[in-house]
Amino acid sequence: MDTWGRCLRVPHLGLRHPSEFFTEDSPMRSEVSSAAVATQSPTVAPLRFAVSEAAQILRMSRAQLYNRIQQGAIRPQKDGARTYITRGELERYVECCR
Repeated sequence: MDTWGRCLRVPHLGLRHPSEFFTEDSPMRSEVSSAAVATQSPTVAPLRFAVSEAAQILRMSRAQLYNRIQQGAIRPQKDGARTYITRGELERYVECCR
């Protein structure tokens, strides 16, 4: 992460900071830097994650995560039709697996 609190994911280049795409002499670089400073806000850690994000965090497939949910090992949080896993639930599950 960086001072922006976000990175761009470019498939063949990995995670990259947006300013890395501009050269030093590019007029866009100074515009991006000044815009980042003007819109910088304190970052807040996410409290819940989508199933695909939680699966990445736990380093398992989505199918494995859904199996853990069905077994009762992980308790999901529903918001309408969407399913989320809270940060606390992820931490609890990891502690239980030790």
